[in-house]
Amino acid sequence: SEMCIRDRLGAVRDVLPERIERHAAEGRREVAALNGLLLADAKLLDEDPVGAVTAARASLELSDTARTKISAALVFVEAGAPESALEIARELAMSTRNTDRAYGRAIIAAQIRQNGEYVEAIELLRQALDVADLWRLHFELGRTYAEAKMFAEAFSELQACQKRRGEAVAMYLDDVPTLRYSAEVYYLLGLVYEGLGMSAAASRNLQLFLELRPQGGEQGAAARKRRRGRNLCSGPPPTGAIRVSGWAKRQRASADGPTKSQAGVPNLVQDPRPRAPSASADGPNISARRLRTPCRNGSTPRGT
Repeated sequence: SEMCIRDRLGAVRDVLPERIERHAAEGRREVAALNGLLLADAKLLDEDPVGAVTAARASLELSDTARTKISAALVFVEAGAPESALEIARELAMSTRNTDRAYGRAIIAAQIRQNGEYVEAIELLRQALDVADLWRLHFELGRTYAEAKMFAEAFSELQACQKRRGEAVAMYLDDVPTLRYSAEVYYLLGLVYEGLGMSAAASRNLQLFLELRPQGGEQGAAARKRRRGRNLCSGPPPTGAIRVSGWAKRQRASADGPTKSQAGVPNLVQDPRPRAPSASADGPNISARRLRTPCRNGSTPRGT
């Protein structure tokens, strides 16, 4: 099993440098590189971006495989080293392998998402999924929707991640375990459920995340705050809207009990390119469609 599944990165961060050095001396450069990427993840959890970038660059010196490049590039994005991330993305875009080209687009999307360019990031991720239908791409798309407060679409992508969670075990299609990334799905689902006004479901998913990531860095701190009742999804939704279906409202009422008012629950979120709704036995049938400009009295014109 993967030693990082329950946030053991923090527990092993002190021994990883010695392991990296030993594996490199023994000629096991690929193993040393993978340990270097684990160290980079640990540094990100420690909120040490400089250390994360250093560890990722050291891994690239040990291995030039696509897996190492992709993982290092995503570390660079999170650590604030965009030039290094985009350099790898451009290299992957020239590859003959579909998965490499798809990840090249995903890296660029992750970078521009950091700048708040959500529409452009969503379009790039959709293009990447057209090239290769990969678990990590659905995760990145779900995360982008969630950060943009587009909760209905985010739910659809994250639900796909849950249904295909077996792929998260080795998402780079090799023998190297990556199950630790699946924990973040629960964190994002917590954000999404809270955005839909379903606080009980949000609390359950945040608790699952904290069980898998007891420390969890910034995400862990945010999850604990939200479980204490702070609404970190507050703020006005972006311009343009989709309507959350009655399923979410009924589910919220059954989970939390009837409320006198729905004020403060963001039920309109942006959808630049709606998809057809899909029904599921274990999830909501959330419809998404663009609305016309509301009338002055606040109502929506007929036929929309």
